[in-house]
Amino acid sequence: MRLEATYATTTATMTSGTSATPSVAQAHDGEVVSGVITAGGGVTFGLDARLSVVAEAEALFFWPSVAIQIGNSEVAHVGSATLFAHAGLLARF
Repeated sequence: MRLEATYATTTATMTSGTSATPSVAQAHDGEVVSGVITAGGGVTFGLDARLSVVAEAEALFFWPSVAIQIGNSEVAHVGSATLFAHAGLLARF
């Protein structure tokens, strides 16, 4: 088994949202701004000349957390950290 490649990525973004009908839910904010930072990386282990095992991980960090509401119902909540992990086989023909 040999290590073939590794990589890492990082991005930062600011997101904002504005209510289409702020008069419907006057007790709520009509506009919200939240930041997101992503960091990820991966590694490939070569098993053979044409077969490799691939492992990747990515983390998303939202701050501050945001509750998305339609009327009086909370339909989504975006906040804190989320981790995604992936693994698979890569075959070259």
